[in-house]
Amino acid sequence: MKLFYIVIVFLLSCSFAQAQRLYSYLNLPLTPKQNALGGFLPAVNNPDRLSVAENPALLSFVDEKLLSLSIADYFAGITYFNFATGLRNIAGGKLSCTVQLLNYGKFAEADEFGNLSGNNFYAADLCLGTSYARLLTPKLSVGTTAKFLVSQYERYTALALVADAGMYYTDTAKFFTAALVIKNAGFQLLKFASTSETLPFDIRLGVSKKLKHAPFRLHMAVSHLTNTNLLYESVFDQNNSLLNAEKVEKSKVAKAFDFTFRHFSGGVEFEASKNFSLFAGYNHKRRKELAMPGISGLTGFSFGTGIRIKRFNFSYALSKYHTASAMHQFSISGKIKKRSTI
Repeated sequence: MKLFYIVIVFLLSCSFAQAQRLYSYLNLPLTPKQNALGGFLPAVNNPDRLSVAENPALLSFVDEKLLSLSIADYFAGITYFNFATGLRNIAGGKLSCTVQLLNYGKFAEADEFGNLSGNNFYAADLCLGTSYARLLTPKLSVGTTAKFLVSQYERYTALALVADAGMYYTDTAKFFTAALVIKNAGFQLLKFASTSETLPFDIRLGVSKKLKHAPFRLHMAVSHLTNTNLLYESVFDQNNSLLNAEKVEKSKVAKAFDFTFRHFSGGVEFEASKNFSLFAGYNHKRRKELAMPGISGLTGFSFGTGIRIKRFNFSYALSKYHTASAMHQFSISGKIKKRSTI
């Protein structure tokens, strides 16, 4: 427990500098369930290995023999891979390793005038994480994650060391979970250039509650608590000749609603059975930032499903980031059989 307090103090001490942010991919959802339920899910029920990257305290409630893999078709040919596996129990707790890879693909090299050199280069982000968690009580867990970050863009490299810390409470009798997590606090080891960048530091809260007499579970998360004001004046809020958008003065109630709910995301899980679930979620901040005037469509909404077949769990999510595009994510997790002994 003393180690957990030390980590908390370290994380908070690393959070006060403000500059250009790097490693924003750390905020991408690692699992389809997280993706389909709004993008942030620190208090998820029935977590798998990849859920630990959202909140390390979840590790105490993950099956020791479980392996998890997910892949996402992001945008513009970008592919997002995630893998997690468990290690043996140690010091009264559990240890796990996670790998995140964002592959931007191959690019044609050109000079500042656009003249192609005939050479190609690659770009990628990599995160290697090790998580540790232990139970304080049968219902309460704490955990920490140390992450080593590598960004390689052509010949340029940046390195960073960051950490997460979290708490997770679950009451199975009342079908209730709650969580607090401090995310992505740390520092750069190697910069791209002379300019220093900060990491996407965040503090998040989450709760989930299953209805007693219905197969529905409600999920809610509050994020970006280190930045109280997430509003900005979009060009589409002004007179825009391109789209002939008219400037509309918002009422005080509408402004207060928008100001507050940009911090909120969540969704509904339909638990049809132990082997089949459906998910639907909403992220207000994403919708307000990425929707086009008059043609917002399903921007900010997300959907998914989970299926269990014997020892394996399969999940899929579709998340609408923009009217013209969506993110697709798949995952598989399964238990490793014990070897028979003679």
